[in-house]
Amino acid sequence: MELKADKPLRDEINTVTKAATKLTSEWPQTVMDKKTTPPSGDKHDYLTLAPYFWPDSTKECGLPWINKDWQLNPMTRGGNVDFDAMKYTFSAVNNLSKAAFYTLDQKYAKKALQFLRAWFIEPATKRTLILITLREFVDQITVDVLL
Repeated sequence: MELKADKPLRDEINTVTKAATKLTSEWPQTVMDKKTTPPSGDKHDYLTLAPYFWPDSTKECGLPWINKDWQLNPMTRGGNVDFDAMKYTFSAVNNLSKAAFYTLDQKYAKKALQFLRAWFIEPATKRTLILITLREFVDQITVDVLL
């Protein structure tokens, strides 16, 4: 006898496994993939820019940047910063881990580990782990202590 709850679970397993299978042929994205080098000069440092801040068009150099509520600056997404690569990596690890759990197939667990190693461990691609994050408003910097 099949329980009603079985179909939603089977659907979830099929969806996750299909996504994870696609991920097994993809390469991890890392902080080294961004086009922009952080102010530190080290591409291993995670870079994020305030998404609603724009260069000031009334100033020749555009500084300081100004806030434009709910107007997303495209420079703060895509290959310019690390946000999309981080989101992709964590989503991939989530899908691969679920697929490994549901199917007990180690290929998914191994691929999840490859993504995590690329992001956190491999010297050539890892992000710098620091206890503070800097949110850059181009010439204005705020520091949030992660304690």
